[in-house]
Amino acid sequence: MTERITVKYICRSNLDSARGEEWPTVFIRPPAVGELVKSKKGRILRIIQVTHGTHMETVLVNLGAGGRSYEVPLVEIELHLPVGETMEQERARTRG
Repeated sequence: MTERITVKYICRSNLDSARGEEWPTVFIRPPAVGELVKSKKGRILRIIQVTHGTHMETVLVNLGAGGRSYEVPLVEIELHLPVGETMEQERARTRG
């Protein structure tokens, strides 16, 4: 039996206004720099960096068999303002 390994995606941003946003964790295909990502609340940010790596995860092989740890692909996606939006607009958004 072949085990199916799922790629983990983590979207991050250092923008104050993006705190508390829920970003996608599943993508139809690997995202690329320059593409836009939309949060559950509708906030749209641009991908400025994609970093591929791995992390260790324990996966239950079947019920009662316990689990085993192995490396799982991890893609970190750094988000920032879309093209055309300025930091001044960003600061105004965080002020309310």
